[in-house]
Amino acid sequence: MFEVRKSATESNNSNDMKLDGKQYHLQEQKSYDRSILSNVVRKCYLCDAKTTVVFGTPVNPTERSAFLDSLFVHERHKNRLELLRLSTQDAFFCIAHVVRKLGVPMNSLYSDLNNVRQTKHKHSEHS
Repeated sequence: MFEVRKSATESNNSNDMKLDGKQYHLQEQKSYDRSILSNVVRKCYLCDAKTTVVFGTPVNPTERSAFLDSLFVHERHKNRLELLRLSTQDAFFCIAHVVRKLGVPMNSLYSDLNNVRQTKHKHSEHS
């Protein structure tokens, strides 16, 4: 999974992005290996948004519970999340539910993540 966190220093790392003058870093988390940052369009389990940046529920029950607890969920989606919590169903979530809880501004998030995706793609072509 990619976790968005504020970076203390400016960096030219391909996992870095700048939003509203603040530097953020997409940090790869080994335990949540279900993130997808590709051209695959998936549907968010909670809000039905179709996006290419999604985060899947971890398979490990402990990690799954922690991941579901960390999601930003509107009141209208809480029942849906509780049903998922009781099942072992696989689900994907758009970045709005993952990142909003961290306080990242949403107004330019998707365009900046698209730039990060394009940069990562360019780096992989040169490798």
